[in-house]
Amino acid sequence: MTTQVNTEMIEDSNRDARINETRHWSEDDARSKAAEMDVDIDAEKIEVLHLLRDVYIDHGWEMPAHELTQLLDKKYADKGGIKKLHKMFPGGPVTQGAQLAGLPVPPYADDKGFGSAQ
Repeated sequence: MTTQVNTEMIEDSNRDARINETRHWSEDDARSKAAEMDVDIDAEKIEVLHLLRDVYIDHGWEMPAHELTQLLDKKYADKGGIKKLHKMFPGGPVTQGAQLAGLPVPPYADDKGFGSAQ
């Protein structure tokens, strides 16, 4: 006997779980964490953090870190792309961005070239 699973319902359930998991984060949390990391936070960086949160809430970290880096590069191409993002987030736009956004660091994000400057 086979059981058919509604993958849309599972995906909605996973999304709800991610929303619940991240709901206590605030921009003030990002500012406090950034101060610990000796990173200045401005509106432009907050925008990136919100984008990372949106991607995580909608999809989890199903997207490999290098694809997330490419997404950020495209999204911010008119502002200097990934090079600018590395200047904004010295610990890497994916790795440090996730930390500041109150998210788990995506798998393999510590690999050089996949969002980490370490």
